[in-house]
Amino acid sequence: MKICLAASGGGHLRQLARLKPFYEKHEAFLITQETPLGSALSEEIRTYFIPDIALGKMKRSPREWGTYLDNLSQSYKTLKDEKPDLILSTGAGLAFNTLWMGKYFKAKTLFIESIAHVYTPTATGKTVSKWATAYVVQWEELHNQYPDSVLACPIRTMGEKVSPSAEGGTFVTVGTHGPFPRLIDEVERLSKENKLPRPVVVQHPGETPIPHADLVVMNCSSEDFEKHLHEASLVITHAGTGSIFSALEAERRVIAIARLAKHGEHYDDHQREILIKLSEMGAILGSDHVEDLESLIEASHSFEPITLQYDSNVIIEAIEGLTAGWFPKKG
Repeated sequence: MKICLAASGGGHLRQLARLKPFYEKHEAFLITQETPLGSALSEEIRTYFIPDIALGKMKRSPREWGTYLDNLSQSYKTLKDEKPDLILSTGAGLAFNTLWMGKYFKAKTLFIESIAHVYTPTATGKTVSKWATAYVVQWEELHNQYPDSVLACPIRTMGEKVSPSAEGGTFVTVGTHGPFPRLIDEVERLSKENKLPRPVVVQHPGETPIPHADLVVMNCSSEDFEKHLHEASLVITHAGTGSIFSALEAERRVIAIARLAKHGEHYDDHQREILIKLSEMGAILGSDHVEDLESLIEASHSFEPITLQYDSNVIIEAIEGLTAGWFPKKG
């Protein structure tokens, strides 16, 4: 079986990379955008870098259509050259053209909805769910809305709590989606007033100055990202799943601030969904409002988050069950 893996960067690509125990058994190639994680994966698997598209911006931004057509052309050429049997995607917009063109190349399409979407589907998932060979969701709340979907929830609460640590500084990360000046401005204010554990390391791709941070980087390699995580006692992040789950797996206290569409920080407010869900579970502290950051930092001193485990085997078993029916072993 030849597999086309397709995903946008950030949490989408991290989720896809977690499925390595499945796809490494087969011939596979990757379609994604050029990010630090994408570059790292390109050393392990044949990779095609193509432009990402934001489906939520298509109606509001005519310029997005140029990116869409570029993505369409490159997706078509890659599929024509590779001719995969299966297209496996964790979203989002980057993979849309690859998915719908898959049926013209007689490939099975398996779409795994983003774990960030607890109550509503992604724009890609909402469309793809109508014609994909299989639509997999990761939360029961979304499965109830799409009863024909396959439910595979990889999140397990372990019942243990992480005790606050006085050792380590603060790692602030806003991911790869784009600048997040609303959060960064508040981090600078709090850093100036010495209200953050030192040292303060900030990763953000914008131009907002942070003179009172101890280290500022635009992007991190996977290795540097892990290093900064493990050297921190507190992680402040946008509510992106890649950043949040990486910090939780490192057993760090997490404060998440959701990007909001009204501020131009994202094309919709989907980051609120995972923030609300994980806050209710007692795994993170979070808010929509950056003005709450100072009080959340104060609360974090005594916060004992519940330990979560992300078990990729749950999704892998669902994939293997589906593909066994589509591609039965010969003999």
